[in-house]
Amino acid sequence: MNFEYTTDRLVMRVCHDDMAEQVLDFYDKNREYFDCYEMTRADNFYTVPYQKATLKLEYDEMIKNKMIRFYLFKKDEVADIKKDYEVFKELDIVRKKMIGSVSLSQIRYGSYRDAMFGYKLDHDYEGNGYAFEACKKLMEIAFDELELHRLEAYIMPSNKRSINLIKKLGFSYEGIKRSSCEVNHVYEDHELYAFVKGMNKDEEVD
Repeated sequence: MNFEYTTDRLVMRVCHDDMAEQVLDFYDKNREYFDCYEMTRADNFYTVPYQKATLKLEYDEMIKNKMIRFYLFKKDEVADIKKDYEVFKELDIVRKKMIGSVSLSQIRYGSYRDAMFGYKLDHDYEGNGYAFEACKKLMEIAFDELELHRLEAYIMPSNKRSINLIKKLGFSYEGIKRSSCEVNHVYEDHELYAFVKGMNKDEEVD
């Protein structure tokens, strides 16, 4: 598995803790929207130190093959390092704007070979197919490179846009998990969707 992949319109990259300010900007910009559907945040979530610690943890977890998060950048918003070399001298290219992320977490091998499937997109970029494009690539990585067998996604019933996306990706509804996760200090039901290699109707993940 690589630290960076590309799709037709996107760059998908694992970020180090030196990108903490960009990650914080992304979350803060979409705070009102994300907080409606994601688990209750820690009190210091919207701070650079918290994001820096999270990025370091995610990087360490990737090295151990326990999780992977790719942050998303539009190709046409990526600048050549020769033009902005003072910003990130150690990178081949400079990321101008972070528009989302896709992730595999709680990766298990052995008899399970499964993972939790996640995604989020800047609210201003919705409706352009970017999340679908990145998720398709992530599924390709999960099944072809990591050789996983099953992906799961838990979504609140009210999050219709996310449900439409997961269905478009070929995931199947498996049931509802009652009062499964605290969101904005209230335990909410979540619907379980899964993609099982060899069983789902949409097997074209590349």
